[in-house]
Amino acid sequence: MVQGKIDDLGKAFGWPWIPVKFHETAPSEPAQEKRFCEAIWDGRATPIVLTADSVTCPGAKRSFGWSRGMDEALAEDLSTSQGVMLGTAKKALKRVPFLANETVAVEVGTHDVPDILISYAQPTTLMKLARAYEKDGDEPLRPVLSSILSVCGCAAVRSYMEGDVTVSLGCQISRETGSIGRDRLVVSVPWNKVDALIEASY
Repeated sequence: MVQGKIDDLGKAFGWPWIPVKFHETAPSEPAQEKRFCEAIWDGRATPIVLTADSVTCPGAKRSFGWSRGMDEALAEDLSTSQGVMLGTAKKALKRVPFLANETVAVEVGTHDVPDILISYAQPTTLMKLARAYEKDGDEPLRPVLSSILSVCGCAAVRSYMEGDVTVSLGCQISRETGSIGRDRLVVSVPWNKVDALIEASY
């Protein structure tokens, strides 16, 4: 059932779509040391479990609620590494959501029913998805243009928390390490929106 829906979404809007699940109890699989954006690409082949101790990106730690009270240090790091003013980094960071529940692991490429599906999609794919989104509802699809925590926070966590489709440009780090091509955008779809989008694509 799960893979069938993912296949149908791929037929409607292109591939690949990677299932992601936020766990409140630890999965049996061992955690791996990776960035979340990197795990999205690698999760096409086999499930990858990330925990607070294994995820290697401070932005993902913050997005998944694993580094509370560290925004000041993270903003300073982002300011230095991405060449933006510290005040700008602080303001941008405040707009990025983070998980407040007891998530202990994030599983990318899960075989269970996922919470969200993520794709590094081409603009043509996104255009088709936006059209289906607008057919199904009464609001246009709104992209998130922040260049900070763009895959983990602005796409995955925002989509999960708001229960809505999100589109992100990606950030400098995710494009360098996460295999996001220059002609790709980050799209996250809540699992409970999949059926409606597929139906609206016809």
